[in-house]
Amino acid sequence: MERLISIGQFAQLSGLSPKAIRLYGDLGLLQPADVDGWTGYRRYHPDQLPHAKLIALLRRCGIPLNEIGSFLVNPSIERVDQWEQGLEEIIESRRAHLAAVRKLLEESEEGPREVAMQANEPTEEKAVRLSRAVPILASTNMDETVSFYRERLGFKAVFESEDYAILSRDDVTINFWLCDDDEIPKVTSCRVQVQGVDGLYHECVEADVIHPNGSLEDKPWGAREFAILDGHGNLITFFEYMKQ
Repeated sequence: MERLISIGQFAQLSGLSPKAIRLYGDLGLLQPADVDGWTGYRRYHPDQLPHAKLIALLRRCGIPLNEIGSFLVNPSIERVDQWEQGLEEIIESRRAHLAAVRKLLEESEEGPREVAMQANEPTEEKAVRLSRAVPILASTNMDETVSFYRERLGFKAVFESEDYAILSRDDVTINFWLCDDDEIPKVTSCRVQVQGVDGLYHECVEADVIHPNGSLEDKPWGAREFAILDGHGNLITFFEYMKQ
């Protein structure tokens, strides 16, 4: 019988990180061939490498994990064609935008400088108004981050790749960038204004994500709020202004 290999060896051969392999196992995408009942160490069979490499390739293409799961159950060339078509549409859209930029530059007598100056000139027709701030938080494992926000907090992935993700729920969007320093998320935070803060608090209690010191409270500045910690240590405070 061919011997099993450790998760470290499997990671080197498959192109996946050990963290990603553990996450995919927890999600049912890549189950270990054996788990030691005493140490909990996971081992894999060499025959699982093609399966793991397929997952790695799909993740590098930015395919969401839920779509990868469906694809692994029923792989088909037709689904690959659909992904390629979607990619071609994105590329075509970006080409059209770049063509519009090129046209603006070519039509301007002064070139790029003149176009930039025109873009910055104030107009009477449109008053300046800031509309929304979008937080960018750190992640040390993008797959784990997307899974946490999707499963624990009800967010949806708008965009997902190996090193960047955009997640949204209702009118709130949070961006994430991949970093290799575990300490960065622990000193990063943001505040999110909501409606129905009590109901959201109960959701987060059920999801077991409440910060140890972040219980629901009425604050002196007129907000009712609570705080959570995500899987990597980012602190998010959800708040609702109280009626006077």
